[in-house]
Amino acid sequence: MGESRNRVAIGEEQHQQAQVNHHGETGHVHGVAGDLRGVDHVMHTHQGRQRSAHGDHRIQVHPRRQHAFEALRPDLVHVELEIRTPILLPDDEVEWVYFPSTGMISILQTTADSRGIELATIGREGALGAIAWFGLNYALTAAIVQMPLTALKISAARFRKHVAQFASLQEMALKSNEVILAQTQVTAACNALHNVEQRFCRWLLQTWDRSESDTIALTQEFLGEMLGVRRTSVTEIASELQASGIIRYRRGHIEVVNRRELEKRSCECFRAVRRAEKTIMGIELKK
Repeated sequence: MGESRNRVAIGEEQHQQAQVNHHGETGHVHGVAGDLRGVDHVMHTHQGRQRSAHGDHRIQVHPRRQHAFEALRPDLVHVELEIRTPILLPDDEVEWVYFPSTGMISILQTTADSRGIELATIGREGALGAIAWFGLNYALTAAIVQMPLTALKISAARFRKHVAQFASLQEMALKSNEVILAQTQVTAACNALHNVEQRFCRWLLQTWDRSESDTIALTQEFLGEMLGVRRTSVTEIASELQASGIIRYRRGHIEVVNRRELEKRSCECFRAVRRAEKTIMGIELKK
């Protein structure tokens, strides 16, 4: 797998610390899944501060979930993956559960001719592979890194063991998969009912919210693949949005200049997904 070539395992000392390396105070993530993050995360309740080989790190774990967090720490592995790195392909065995800290993962439905369309995305608010707890050990869809990813991962076997012991982890696994299902349902309706410009704007908004800056590293070809449309369609829409002063596009980078206008051009599906995240997981995903 492409992931195995890119993973960076942390040492024993870092396993014992399961640290948080956060790059700013905005972008709060609330909920059970957020409490499990050990790297590059802000959780709702600040519990302390530690230092590791990576520098100054904050640990913020809800007191009710402290025991689950402590149990997971020795099994967590830090990984950094580049854009387009495949994590899972259909029928692959689910060997790892991922908890993103920065970046984004795309869940794709692929076809026999190697085409695909995005069904859902996972950022720092969710988890990939948590469904392994339910006994689904093989992937039904593909998962690919859409934005450069920093994450913690734990083997599916160890995750199942911990989930069996802690109700908070069971809750996290259930809620994480409920959010993915909700996204998939909204995306199916969006792809069928809304025009390409609306979908383009929705995609930019959800990606921008998870980006560390106002600029997204992205080619029009890749975006066309995610939306299931021709590159020429993406080029036309990007040119019009740039002419309207909403985005700025240059050499594989899209900068959001006017978020308010971008939301007006988008469909209601962006807000529908945000409402689902807040309802299911109590998440408030902010820039």
